[in-house]
Amino acid sequence: MKAWKYRFTSKALIEETASQRIVYGLWEKLFGCWVVNSATRRSHEIIPTWRPLNKNGVWRDQEEIRFAKHEHPHKAFFPRWRYEANAAFAGYFTGIPRRLRTVVSSLDHYQWLALDLIWQQPEFARFLDEEVYNNTQQFPFSCFALVNAETLSRTRRNELAVSLMSRKRTDLLSELYGAKCTGATLRVLNKLGKRPWSGNLYKAVIGNMSDPVLAKAFSHAESIHPRALDLLNTMPRDFLLPNVARLTLADPEIPAETISDARLIDTAGNLSRLLDKAPEIWRRRAMDSLLTIGDLRSLSEWVLKWQWKLIEVLDFPPPPFDGKGPLAPLASAGAMRRESMEMGNCLDRLIAEVIVGRAYFYHWQGTEPASVRIARSIHDGWRFDKALSIDNVPLSKQTEDHVRSLVEKWLKH
Repeated sequence: MKAWKYRFTSKALIEETASQRIVYGLWEKLFGCWVVNSATRRSHEIIPTWRPLNKNGVWRDQEEIRFAKHEHPHKAFFPRWRYEANAAFAGYFTGIPRRLRTVVSSLDHYQWLALDLIWQQPEFARFLDEEVYNNTQQFPFSCFALVNAETLSRTRRNELAVSLMSRKRTDLLSELYGAKCTGATLRVLNKLGKRPWSGNLYKAVIGNMSDPVLAKAFSHAESIHPRALDLLNTMPRDFLLPNVARLTLADPEIPAETISDARLIDTAGNLSRLLDKAPEIWRRRAMDSLLTIGDLRSLSEWVLKWQWKLIEVLDFPPPPFDGKGPLAPLASAGAMRRESMEMGNCLDRLIAEVIVGRAYFYHWQGTEPASVRIARSIHDGWRFDKALSIDNVPLSKQTEDHVRSLVEKWLKH
């Protein structure tokens, strides 16, 4: 049976397992959290990122905190472990003034970090309280995320707390991000709501504020949803005209299927590459029509519409290798459409990938007929990618290995 024990000393709550000891320093002594390896006795300080408190500043059930719903500890921990853990942490958090627990209760996975900063700089509690009251908590959240504050040393965390309270906000944010930030940047960050986000998301928002078109759209948006930001960051930059940027951020109910559909983003990328290959008159027509887009669904339709238009006017590139025996290249849009119909697959949707040079397709005329994809990467050039039979049924291993070896052989010649 695994050991999982709790005991208090005059300075800390000790949590022990078979492999390690976690020392939770008491608030009235030296607040913090240290992990000690049971075998080597070596220790290191950590800032827990689990959320110990609920919205009222009351400690949460340890089973809920420490284990995901699908990840249960050893049965020996129930109910004894749960009872002992909850009793131990109830005693531990009781030692932290309720007012302070309430101040940090809305800070999600930064609760423990905030308590640490308050312990080191007591006036930081008032600073945080005012940030939450004024709905400007995204300023400390973004600073925490940009420097991975939970990984900093105790001294560096203390310096960060002092800087947050004393330095000009735009100067501190500029220093942590590595480029100029303005008051407009701070105002836009506040539109991200009340919860903290990832460092990459904050970097994306701050970085986009250097683009005049996106900065204007951000400034006019009432709020910014991370899903909308994902779409802006994955769409080709050429397509982010003022109306597209504005409607993406302004739509309060962005269709989930629009944002999460990787195929839409991939299709938009292909369309951008197609436009680079198209005559200038076609590019002007496409971009002029993009100016009339008024919602995200129309944007999806615009991407598909212009992809098909350009597929009809652009030439197919030559295949990586000519037809060899039973392996025949699908060297036109018509050939790919016929393959899609006869083989029951989606090759008709992948024509743009061929024209822009990302892939090429062949038909294998063996006893197990198959559609074969040859992919090209910047580093490796052309290579065998996959081969699937009718209705995308996998080939037998023997047939797939045979097709693969032939493709690799002919690609070398």
